[in-house]
This record gives sequence, structure tokens and C-alpha cells, in this order.
Amino acid sequence: MHVPGPPDWDVILRCAVVAVTATSCHFLLYMATMRTTAAAIAPIVYIQLIVASLISVFIFGDAIDELALLGGSLILLSGLFLWRSERRTAPVVEA
Repeated sequence: MHVPGPPDWDVILRCAVVAVTATSCHFLLYMATMRTTAAAIAPIVYIQLIVASLISVFIFGDAIDELALLGGSLILLSGLFLWRSERRTAPVVEA
């Protein structure tokens, strides 16, 4: 039976970078939600989907399969549909 040893320093450093950046991003999203509505923050999820897909293709060289492309497109189109319908029903505020 093989018992793995401690991880290399670069693995620990990478994990620390991911932990710090992810925690910072979640904290900033929390602070943004405290200042405005969750509906105003929701489009960030759509941007995350696009950025994650681009990172997957251009940095890791992973192709996006048809089902993932269809699902991502459905999510983006539904978000655009909801955004458009909210803009139509929102009252016009004059200054």
C-alpha cells in the first residue's frame, strides 16, 4: 500500500491563491448585495459562465461539448429574457 507524502509547496501555494481570491470574490458579492438588490447582482453569474468557458477553452484546451453549449446558451438567453422583461415593467422615474 502506498501512502502519499505531503504535497509540494507549489500545490499549497496554488490552493492558497484560490482560497484567497475566491473568499475575496464572495465577500465582494456579499457587500454588493448589501448595497443593492440581488436582481441587480444576478448578471454577474452570466459573466462568470462566459469567463469560465473561455478559460476552459483557451487556458486548459478543453473543448466545450454540444450539451454544455446548449445548457449555457439556455441560461444566458433566459437571463437576457428576464432582464428585458424587467426593463419593460419597471416604472419610469423622472428626475
